[in-house]
Amino acid sequence: MHDIDDLIEFHNECEFLDFKQEEYNEFNKPHLIKDVLAFANAAIIGNRYIIIGVKKKDGVTELFNIESKLDSANIQQYVHANITPELSVDYAPYQYKGFNLMVITIQSPESQPYMVEKDVYYKKGAVCLKANECLVRKGSYQIAATRKDFDRMYALGASKESFKGKLDITFAGTDLDVITLKALKDVILPSRENAKELEMIIAKKEDMQKNNPFNYNLSIRNPMFPWDGTSYEERDLETLRKNLKNVAKTYQDEDYYTIFEKHAFKLNLEIFNSGDTYLEDATVELIIPNLGKILVADRIHYVYKTNSNPLQPSRPRTISFDELNYPLVKEDKGNYIVTETIGNIKHNIKQKGFKVPIRLAIGKIEQDTELRLLCKIFGKNLVSPIEKGLIISIKTNI
Repeated sequence: MHDIDDLIEFHNECEFLDFKQEEYNEFNKPHLIKDVLAFANAAIIGNRYIIIGVKKKDGVTELFNIESKLDSANIQQYVHANITPELSVDYAPYQYKGFNLMVITIQSPESQPYMVEKDVYYKKGAVCLKANECLVRKGSYQIAATRKDFDRMYALGASKESFKGKLDITFAGTDLDVITLKALKDVILPSRENAKELEMIIAKKEDMQKNNPFNYNLSIRNPMFPWDGTSYEERDLETLRKNLKNVAKTYQDEDYYTIFEKHAFKLNLEIFNSGDTYLEDATVELIIPNLGKILVADRIHYVYKTNSNPLQPSRPRTISFDELNYPLVKEDKGNYIVTETIGNIKHNIKQKGFKVPIRLAIGKIEQDTELRLLCKIFGKNLVSPIEKGLIISIKTNI
Protein backbone atom coordinates (compact mmCIF):
# COMPACT_ATOMS: atom_id res chain seq x y z
CA MET A 1 0.00 0.00 0.00
CA HIS A 2 1.34 3.40 -0.96
CA ASP A 3 1.36 6.50 1.24
CA ILE A 4 -0.84 9.14 -0.43
CA ASP A 5 1.42 12.00 0.74
CA ASP A 6 4.40 10.31 -0.93
CA LEU A 7 2.44 9.74 -4.12
CA ILE A 8 1.57 13.43 -4.37
CA GLU A 9 5.02 14.71 -3.44
CA PHE A 10 7.40 12.30 -5.16
CA HIS A 11 5.59 10.45 -7.96
CA ASN A 12 4.49 11.33 -11.46
CA GLU A 13 1.64 9.69 -13.37
CA CYS A 14 2.40 6.05 -14.17
CA GLU A 15 0.84 2.56 -14.35
CA PHE A 16 -0.59 2.88 -10.82
CA LEU A 17 -1.14 6.64 -10.44
CA ASP A 18 -3.12 9.41 -12.10
CA PHE A 19 -3.89 12.99 -11.05
CA LYS A 20 -7.09 14.84 -11.87
CA GLN A 21 -7.75 18.54 -11.32
CA GLU A 22 -11.53 18.11 -11.18
CA GLU A 23 -13.97 15.46 -10.06
CA TYR A 24 -15.80 13.37 -12.66
CA ASN A 25 -19.19 14.87 -13.49
CA GLU A 26 -22.39 13.88 -15.27
CA PHE A 27 -20.91 14.81 -18.66
CA ASN A 28 -17.54 13.01 -18.44
CA LYS A 29 -18.50 10.24 -16.02
CA PRO A 30 -17.85 7.52 -18.65
CA HIS A 31 -14.17 8.55 -18.51
CA LEU A 32 -14.18 7.09 -14.99
CA ILE A 33 -14.84 3.68 -16.55
CA LYS A 34 -12.03 4.24 -19.08
CA ASP A 35 -9.56 5.20 -16.35
CA VAL A 36 -10.50 2.45 -13.88
CA LEU A 37 -10.54 -0.18 -16.64
CA ALA A 38 -7.09 0.78 -17.93
CA PHE A 39 -5.59 0.80 -14.43
CA ALA A 40 -7.16 -2.55 -13.57
CA ASN A 41 -5.40 -4.15 -16.56
CA ALA A 42 -1.98 -2.55 -15.92
CA ALA A 43 0.98 -4.94 -15.71
CA ILE A 44 1.69 -4.30 -12.03
CA ILE A 45 0.82 -5.83 -8.66
CA GLY A 46 -1.02 -3.91 -5.95
CA ASN A 47 -3.38 -0.96 -5.67
CA ARG A 48 -3.88 1.76 -8.25
CA TYR A 49 -4.82 5.37 -7.42
CA ILE A 50 -6.60 8.31 -9.04
CA ILE A 51 -6.04 11.41 -6.89
CA ILE A 52 -8.51 14.20 -7.62
CA GLY A 53 -7.63 17.81 -6.81
CA VAL A 54 -4.00 17.66 -7.97
CA LYS A 55 -2.39 19.05 -11.10
CA LYS A 56 1.25 18.39 -11.91
CA LYS A 57 3.06 20.10 -14.78
CA ASP A 58 6.76 20.74 -15.37
CA GLY A 59 7.60 19.81 -11.79
CA VAL A 60 5.03 22.21 -10.28
CA THR A 61 2.19 20.81 -8.16
CA GLU A 62 -1.11 22.70 -7.85
CA LEU A 63 -3.79 21.73 -5.35
CA PHE A 64 -7.55 22.31 -5.56
CA ASN A 65 -10.31 21.85 -3.01
CA ILE A 66 -12.82 19.23 -4.11
CA GLU A 67 -16.39 19.50 -2.87
CA SER A 68 -17.41 15.97 -3.79
CA LYS A 69 -20.86 15.30 -5.20
CA LEU A 70 -20.22 11.55 -5.42
CA ASP A 71 -19.81 8.92 -2.73
CA SER A 72 -18.04 5.58 -2.62
CA ALA A 73 -21.24 3.58 -3.04
CA ASN A 74 -22.15 5.59 -6.16
CA ILE A 75 -18.70 5.03 -7.68
CA GLN A 76 -18.69 1.31 -6.85
CA GLN A 77 -22.16 0.79 -8.30
CA TYR A 78 -21.22 2.58 -11.53
CA VAL A 79 -18.00 0.57 -11.90
CA HIS A 80 -19.67 -2.75 -11.05
CA ALA A 81 -22.41 -2.09 -13.63
CA ASN A 82 -19.94 -1.42 -16.45
CA ILE A 83 -16.78 -3.46 -15.85
CA THR A 84 -16.48 -7.24 -15.74
CA PRO A 85 -15.35 -9.19 -13.76
CA GLU A 86 -16.11 -7.33 -10.55
CA LEU A 87 -13.57 -4.86 -9.16
CA SER A 88 -13.15 -3.53 -5.63
CA VAL A 89 -13.07 0.27 -5.80
CA ASP A 90 -13.03 2.80 -2.97
CA TYR A 91 -13.69 6.56 -3.13
CA ALA A 92 -12.73 8.60 -0.09
CA PRO A 93 -11.74 12.15 0.95
CA TYR A 94 -8.12 12.91 1.85
CA GLN A 95 -6.67 15.95 3.60
CA TYR A 96 -3.36 17.21 2.27
CA LYS A 97 -1.75 20.53 3.23
CA GLY A 98 -5.13 22.02 4.12
CA PHE A 99 -6.79 20.93 0.87
CA ASN A 100 -9.68 18.47 0.64
CA LEU A 101 -8.81 15.94 -2.09
CA MET A 102 -10.61 12.79 -3.23
CA VAL A 103 -8.87 9.48 -3.86
CA ILE A 104 -10.12 6.58 -5.95
CA THR A 105 -8.38 3.36 -4.93
CA ILE A 106 -8.58 0.36 -7.27
CA GLN A 107 -7.74 -2.43 -4.91
CA SER A 108 -5.27 -5.06 -6.18
CA PRO A 109 -7.05 -6.31 -9.34
CA GLU A 110 -6.40 -10.04 -9.61
CA SER A 111 -8.78 -11.20 -12.35
CA GLN A 112 -7.34 -9.65 -15.51
CA PRO A 113 -8.42 -9.07 -18.19
CA TYR A 114 -11.14 -6.63 -17.17
CA MET A 115 -13.51 -5.59 -19.96
CA VAL A 116 -16.47 -3.32 -20.58
CA GLU A 117 -19.67 -5.13 -19.63
CA LYS A 118 -21.95 -3.15 -21.96
CA ASP A 119 -21.95 -0.03 -24.11
CA VAL A 120 -21.14 3.05 -22.01
CA TYR A 121 -22.84 6.26 -23.15
CA TYR A 122 -22.24 9.94 -22.57
CA LYS A 123 -25.18 11.92 -21.21
CA LYS A 124 -26.14 13.12 -24.69
CA GLY A 125 -26.24 9.58 -26.08
CA ALA A 126 -22.88 9.20 -27.86
CA VAL A 127 -21.00 5.95 -27.23
CA CYS A 128 -17.85 6.33 -25.11
CA LEU A 129 -16.98 2.62 -24.81
CA LYS A 130 -18.38 -0.43 -26.57
CA ALA A 131 -19.14 -3.70 -24.85
CA ASN A 132 -16.11 -6.03 -24.60
CA GLU A 133 -13.54 -3.27 -25.08
CA CYS A 134 -10.37 -3.72 -23.06
CA LEU A 135 -7.96 -0.89 -22.19
CA VAL A 136 -4.53 -1.06 -20.55
CA ARG A 137 -2.60 1.60 -18.67
CA LYS A 138 1.00 1.89 -19.88
CA GLY A 139 3.03 4.67 -18.31
CA SER A 140 0.74 7.71 -18.28
CA TYR A 141 -1.26 6.50 -21.30
CA GLN A 142 -4.22 4.19 -21.75
CA ILE A 143 -4.45 2.19 -24.96
CA ALA A 144 -6.44 -0.70 -26.37
CA ALA A 145 -5.18 -4.09 -25.19
CA THR A 146 -3.11 -6.01 -27.73
CA ARG A 147 -2.72 -9.75 -28.19
CA LYS A 148 0.52 -9.54 -26.20
CA ASP A 149 -1.38 -7.90 -23.33
CA PHE A 150 -4.05 -10.62 -23.34
CA ASP A 151 -1.42 -13.36 -23.37
CA ARG A 152 0.33 -11.72 -20.41
CA MET A 153 -2.89 -11.24 -18.45
CA TYR A 154 -4.15 -14.78 -18.96
CA ALA A 155 -0.77 -16.29 -18.14
CA LEU A 156 -0.62 -14.20 -14.97
CA GLY A 157 -4.17 -15.10 -14.00
CA ALA A 158 -3.86 -18.83 -14.57
CA SER A 159 -4.74 -20.67 -11.39
CA LYS A 160 -2.41 -23.09 -9.62
CA GLU A 161 -4.31 -25.95 -11.19
CA SER A 162 -4.96 -24.87 -14.75
CA PHE A 163 -7.87 -26.09 -16.86
CA LYS A 164 -7.06 -29.55 -18.18
CA GLY A 165 -10.37 -30.40 -19.80
CA LYS A 166 -11.21 -30.45 -23.49
CA LEU A 167 -13.33 -27.97 -25.38
CA ASP A 168 -15.17 -28.96 -28.52
CA ILE A 169 -15.95 -25.93 -30.70
CA THR A 170 -18.42 -26.33 -33.58
CA PHE A 171 -20.85 -24.26 -35.61
CA ALA A 172 -24.06 -23.88 -33.60
CA GLY A 173 -26.83 -26.33 -34.48
CA THR A 174 -24.57 -28.61 -36.53
CA ASP A 175 -22.03 -30.36 -34.26
CA LEU A 176 -19.67 -29.78 -37.22
CA ASP A 177 -16.50 -27.75 -37.71
CA VAL A 178 -17.11 -27.51 -41.48
CA ILE A 179 -20.28 -26.04 -42.97
CA THR A 180 -21.33 -25.19 -46.52
CA LEU A 181 -22.87 -21.84 -47.37
CA LYS A 182 -24.07 -20.40 -50.64
CA ALA A 183 -22.80 -17.10 -51.97
CA LEU A 184 -25.48 -14.43 -52.25
CA LYS A 185 -26.80 -13.81 -55.75
CA ASP A 186 -29.21 -11.36 -57.29
CA VAL A 187 -29.84 -9.44 -54.07
CA ILE A 188 -31.73 -6.33 -55.09
CA LEU A 189 -30.85 -3.44 -52.81
CA PRO A 190 -33.38 -0.69 -52.08
CA SER A 191 -30.89 1.93 -53.28
CA ARG A 192 -30.61 0.21 -56.67
CA GLU A 193 -34.37 -0.18 -57.00
CA ASN A 194 -34.84 3.51 -56.29
CA ALA A 195 -31.99 4.46 -58.63
CA LYS A 196 -33.70 2.60 -61.49
CA GLU A 197 -37.01 4.27 -60.71
CA LEU A 198 -35.34 7.69 -60.58
CA GLU A 199 -33.56 7.11 -63.90
CA MET A 200 -36.85 6.22 -65.58
CA ILE A 201 -38.69 9.23 -64.15
CA ILE A 202 -35.83 11.60 -65.04
CA ALA A 203 -35.83 10.36 -68.64
CA LYS A 204 -39.62 10.78 -68.80
CA LYS A 205 -39.50 14.29 -67.31
CA GLU A 206 -36.63 15.37 -69.58
CA ASP A 207 -38.74 14.35 -72.56
CA MET A 208 -41.76 16.13 -71.10
CA GLN A 209 -39.78 19.33 -70.42
CA LYS A 210 -38.50 19.33 -73.98
CA ASN A 211 -41.73 18.47 -75.81
CA ASN A 212 -44.49 19.62 -73.45
CA PRO A 213 -43.26 22.23 -70.94
CA PHE A 214 -46.81 22.99 -69.80
CA ASN A 215 -47.46 19.42 -68.66
CA TYR A 216 -43.99 19.31 -67.10
CA ASN A 217 -44.81 22.34 -64.92
CA LEU A 218 -48.18 20.85 -64.01
CA SER A 219 -46.47 17.64 -62.84
CA ILE A 220 -44.50 19.48 -60.15
CA ARG A 221 -46.09 19.88 -56.72
CA ASN A 222 -44.63 22.05 -54.01
CA PRO A 223 -45.49 20.81 -50.51
CA MET A 224 -47.69 23.02 -48.37
CA PHE A 225 -45.60 22.33 -45.24
CA PRO A 226 -41.86 21.57 -44.96
CA TRP A 227 -42.58 18.13 -43.52
CA ASP A 228 -44.95 17.14 -46.32
CA GLY A 229 -43.43 14.63 -48.69
CA THR A 230 -43.72 14.39 -52.45
CA SER A 231 -43.42 11.38 -54.72
CA TYR A 232 -40.67 11.21 -57.33
CA GLU A 233 -43.25 11.99 -60.04
CA GLU A 234 -44.12 15.27 -58.30
CA ARG A 235 -40.54 16.60 -58.12
CA ASP A 236 -38.69 18.80 -60.58
CA LEU A 237 -35.68 17.60 -62.59
CA GLU A 238 -33.12 19.41 -60.45
CA THR A 239 -34.42 17.72 -57.30
CA LEU A 240 -34.61 14.32 -59.01
CA ARG A 241 -31.00 14.55 -60.19
CA LYS A 242 -29.90 15.39 -56.64
CA ASN A 243 -31.96 12.44 -55.39
CA LEU A 244 -30.21 10.14 -57.86
CA LYS A 245 -26.78 11.42 -56.90
CA ASN A 246 -27.47 10.79 -53.19
CA VAL A 247 -29.52 7.61 -53.55
CA ALA A 248 -26.86 5.32 -52.03
CA LYS A 249 -26.56 7.50 -48.93
CA THR A 250 -30.32 8.01 -48.66
CA TYR A 251 -31.04 4.27 -48.64
CA GLN A 252 -27.92 3.17 -46.78
CA ASP A 253 -29.86 1.92 -43.73
CA GLU A 254 -32.29 0.01 -45.93
CA ASP A 255 -29.40 -1.53 -47.90
CA TYR A 256 -27.60 -2.70 -44.76
CA TYR A 257 -30.84 -4.06 -43.32
CA THR A 258 -31.52 -5.97 -46.56
CA ILE A 259 -28.02 -7.44 -46.65
CA PHE A 260 -27.50 -8.33 -43.00
CA GLU A 261 -31.00 -9.01 -41.67
CA LYS A 262 -32.76 -10.45 -44.72
CA HIS A 263 -30.01 -12.28 -46.60
CA ALA A 264 -26.91 -12.71 -44.41
CA PHE A 265 -26.18 -15.92 -42.50
CA LYS A 266 -26.71 -15.72 -38.76
CA LEU A 267 -23.64 -17.53 -37.51
CA ASN A 268 -22.91 -18.71 -33.98
CA LEU A 269 -20.56 -21.14 -32.29
CA GLU A 270 -21.29 -23.89 -29.82
CA ILE A 271 -18.81 -24.79 -27.09
CA PHE A 272 -18.87 -28.05 -25.17
CA ASN A 273 -16.63 -28.54 -22.14
CA SER A 274 -16.08 -32.28 -21.82
CA GLY A 275 -13.81 -31.96 -18.79
CA ASP A 276 -14.81 -32.06 -15.15
CA THR A 277 -14.01 -28.44 -14.21
CA TYR A 278 -15.23 -25.01 -15.25
CA LEU A 279 -13.26 -22.85 -17.63
CA GLU A 280 -13.36 -19.56 -15.74
CA ASP A 281 -13.94 -16.04 -17.07
CA ALA A 282 -13.80 -17.18 -20.68
CA THR A 283 -13.58 -14.91 -23.71
CA VAL A 284 -14.26 -16.07 -27.26
CA GLU A 285 -12.42 -14.60 -30.22
CA LEU A 286 -13.30 -15.55 -33.78
CA ILE A 287 -10.96 -14.46 -36.58
CA ILE A 288 -12.59 -14.29 -40.02
CA PRO A 289 -10.47 -13.44 -43.08
CA ASN A 290 -11.79 -10.50 -45.06
CA LEU A 291 -11.54 -11.76 -48.63
CA GLY A 292 -13.17 -8.69 -50.15
CA LYS A 293 -16.49 -10.41 -50.82
CA ILE A 294 -17.01 -11.25 -47.15
CA LEU A 295 -18.92 -8.80 -44.96
CA VAL A 296 -19.45 -9.10 -41.21
CA ALA A 297 -21.87 -6.62 -39.61
CA ASP A 298 -20.41 -4.59 -36.76
CA ARG A 299 -23.87 -4.09 -35.27
CA ILE A 300 -27.52 -4.98 -35.77
CA HIS A 301 -28.92 -2.86 -38.58
CA TYR A 302 -32.50 -1.67 -38.54
CA VAL A 303 -34.73 0.70 -40.50
CA TYR A 304 -36.31 3.39 -38.37
CA LYS A 305 -37.92 6.47 -39.84
CA THR A 306 -38.98 9.31 -37.60
CA ASN A 307 -42.10 11.35 -38.24
CA SER A 308 -41.04 14.70 -39.71
CA ASN A 309 -44.31 16.34 -38.71
CA PRO A 310 -43.65 18.18 -35.41
CA LEU A 311 -47.36 17.97 -34.61
CA GLN A 312 -47.12 14.17 -34.58
CA PRO A 313 -43.96 13.32 -32.61
CA SER A 314 -42.53 9.85 -33.07
CA ARG A 315 -42.52 7.37 -30.24
CA PRO A 316 -39.11 6.58 -28.76
CA ARG A 317 -37.67 3.42 -30.26
CA THR A 318 -37.10 0.46 -27.96
CA ILE A 319 -33.61 -0.97 -28.41
CA SER A 320 -33.77 -4.71 -29.00
CA PHE A 321 -31.93 -7.46 -27.11
CA ASP A 322 -29.91 -8.27 -30.24
CA GLU A 323 -28.72 -4.67 -30.58
CA LEU A 324 -27.65 -4.51 -26.93
CA ASN A 325 -25.85 -7.85 -26.95
CA TYR A 326 -24.26 -8.06 -30.41
CA PRO A 327 -20.58 -9.07 -30.05
CA LEU A 328 -17.74 -6.62 -30.61
CA VAL A 329 -16.59 -6.70 -34.25
CA LYS A 330 -13.42 -4.94 -35.42
CA GLU A 331 -11.29 -5.07 -38.56
CA ASP A 332 -7.56 -5.61 -38.19
CA LYS A 333 -4.91 -6.50 -40.77
CA GLY A 334 -7.29 -8.01 -43.28
CA ASN A 335 -9.39 -9.89 -40.71
CA TYR A 336 -12.64 -9.42 -38.88
CA ILE A 337 -12.09 -9.97 -35.15
CA VAL A 338 -15.26 -10.94 -33.28
CA THR A 339 -14.98 -10.90 -29.47
CA GLU A 340 -17.38 -11.87 -26.70
CA THR A 341 -16.93 -12.35 -22.95
CA ILE A 342 -19.03 -15.34 -21.95
CA GLY A 343 -18.03 -15.96 -18.33
CA ASN A 344 -17.60 -19.49 -16.97
CA ILE A 345 -17.94 -22.42 -19.36
CA LYS A 346 -19.57 -25.19 -17.35
CA HIS A 347 -18.72 -28.81 -17.99
CA ASN A 348 -21.04 -31.19 -19.85
CA ILE A 349 -23.35 -28.38 -21.00
CA LYS A 350 -23.39 -26.94 -24.52
CA GLN A 351 -22.95 -23.18 -24.54
CA LYS A 352 -23.29 -20.59 -27.29
CA GLY A 353 -20.17 -18.66 -28.23
CA PHE A 354 -22.07 -15.40 -28.75
CA LYS A 355 -25.20 -14.10 -27.06
CA VAL A 356 -26.36 -12.90 -30.49
CA PRO A 357 -25.33 -14.59 -33.78
CA ILE A 358 -23.04 -12.57 -36.03
CA ARG A 359 -24.32 -11.51 -39.44
CA LEU A 360 -22.08 -12.86 -42.21
CA ALA A 361 -22.78 -11.90 -45.81
CA ILE A 362 -20.96 -13.55 -48.71
CA GLY A 363 -20.95 -11.53 -51.90
CA LYS A 364 -20.93 -12.81 -55.45
CA ILE A 365 -17.84 -14.96 -56.06
CA GLU A 366 -16.55 -16.48 -59.28
CA GLN A 367 -15.66 -19.94 -58.01
CA ASP A 368 -16.06 -22.18 -54.98
CA THR A 369 -13.72 -21.33 -52.12
CA GLU A 370 -13.01 -22.10 -48.48
CA LEU A 371 -13.11 -19.54 -45.70
CA ARG A 372 -10.84 -20.68 -42.88
CA LEU A 373 -11.77 -19.28 -39.48
CA LEU A 374 -9.75 -19.43 -36.28
CA CYS A 375 -11.52 -19.57 -32.92
CA LYS A 376 -9.60 -18.79 -29.74
CA ILE A 377 -10.86 -19.32 -26.22
CA PHE A 378 -9.17 -17.43 -23.39
CA GLY A 379 -9.79 -18.16 -19.74
CA LYS A 380 -8.60 -17.31 -16.25
CA ASN A 381 -7.38 -20.85 -15.66
CA LEU A 382 -5.77 -21.30 -19.07
CA VAL A 383 -2.02 -20.82 -19.36
CA SER A 384 -2.44 -20.36 -23.13
CA PRO A 385 -5.57 -19.97 -25.27
CA ILE A 386 -7.35 -22.96 -26.78
CA GLU A 387 -7.45 -22.69 -30.57
CA LYS A 388 -9.69 -24.42 -33.08
CA GLY A 389 -9.85 -24.06 -36.85
CA LEU A 390 -13.25 -23.92 -38.54
CA ILE A 391 -14.11 -23.96 -42.23
CA ILE A 392 -16.91 -22.40 -44.24
CA SER A 393 -17.10 -23.98 -47.69
CA ILE A 394 -18.58 -21.35 -50.01
CA LYS A 395 -20.38 -22.64 -53.09
CA THR A 396 -21.47 -20.63 -56.11
CA ASN A 397 -24.20 -23.18 -56.84
CA ILE A 398 -25.88 -25.57 -54.45
